[in-house]
Amino acid sequence: MTRQKKTILTLFLLGLLFRLFLAFNAYDTIVFDAKGYSDFAIQFLSGKWPIDCCAKNMGYGAFLALVYKFFGIENLTAVRLVHIVFDLVSALLLFETAKKLFNQKAALFSFTMYLFNPFTAAFTGLVLAETVSIFLVSLLFYILSRAGWKSSPILWLSFGLTAGLLLFTRHSFYYFLFVFFAVLGVWFARYYLAASQGTTLRGWKVIVRFYSFLFAGFLLASSYSLMVNFKTYGKPSLVPLYNLKYEIIYLNFFRWKYPEVEFKGEIPQYGEVVQSYWNTPIEGKAAHSEKYKQMLLARLPGEWPTFLSNLAMNIVWLWDKDHIYTYVDTFYPADQWPMRILNIGLIGLWAIGVIGQVRKKGRKVLQEPVFLFSILLFFYITLLFPLLSNESRHTLVYYPILSLWAGSGVQFVFTKLFR
Repeated sequence: MTRQKKTILTLFLLGLLFRLFLAFNAYDTIVFDAKGYSDFAIQFLSGKWPIDCCAKNMGYGAFLALVYKFFGIENLTAVRLVHIVFDLVSALLLFETAKKLFNQKAALFSFTMYLFNPFTAAFTGLVLAETVSIFLVSLLFYILSRAGWKSSPILWLSFGLTAGLLLFTRHSFYYFLFVFFAVLGVWFARYYLAASQGTTLRGWKVIVRFYSFLFAGFLLASSYSLMVNFKTYGKPSLVPLYNLKYEIIYLNFFRWKYPEVEFKGEIPQYGEVVQSYWNTPIEGKAAHSEKYKQMLLARLPGEWPTFLSNLAMNIVWLWDKDHIYTYVDTFYPADQWPMRILNIGLIGLWAIGVIGQVRKKGRKVLQEPVFLFSILLFFYITLLFPLLSNESRHTLVYYPILSLWAGSGVQFVFTKLFR
């Protein structure tokens, strides 16, 4: 075994021990969102076809159902161990992606930073969808970085399938995925039509083939949502048919923080609005949301500075990390500032890596699908998520991407300091 392989294996085993420590120090009670996911998993096992009208897609519930089927219902040890396996695979996918994009040294930095990132590692101990979502994003990155991406139907099908599974797990990616699909179409058009100089149909044929395989995989992974929404509500849909988006957007006229650890900061209006929505029968939910949409539009012209100020604060809260576990953090508040400083450093290194790549390649960087994915997803999360959430865990899905570019950032800093 080479020295390099020994280093990777050592880091991998240390990353495993790190996750075992953090995962089994998480709280054991299944509450709030975790309880909802677990209940859906139990419904799957009882032979039902669960669907949520308003909040969640069923992907993580289906994943839990598989774990429960083989290891027992609400077996937290099994869930944590399976999460750890998925997260370690994410680290390996990240390493291979960084090696393809940058070089071996930068890839090793990215690998190390992800392996020992306490935020993502700690979530392997919670019955929440973050670990599986991170794995799917890492897999999308890996597929995009393969050498055969420009011409391989297998990679296109795999990308569509993985994207569909990501949406099946996290419906918040709905708009992003379709925007990125469109961006990929433009990317293929520029690449193939430029190569053929617009004189043949080859470029258009490749684009049609690409979308055919992409959407075949995507629709296959989305078939459960489409069929069960149609069966239950009479409408095929990729995401829950009803939601509280206008109600939550309206609440941005108030400064409030969703209680993630201390359970402080929630305003009375939040409980009133949300409880009112859940108390409304299915047939009245659309009217309930329309009411808040009109209230939002009525207040916005006169109170937009307050609204934008609160959105800006939501952005800060989303990207801020001052704890490692949601709901109950056994290390809080001792971990508050160490985690915050670590997070700021990681984001700074990500920025250095991205800027360094832009300076190195110039406009050619726009020819790299992984770069496009990284930047689009960053702005999607930063600009859209704050309308509906300020929970810091909702940005964790981006942290493999932070680690990837931060690895390049570390190499850039080392090069400048020690050249």
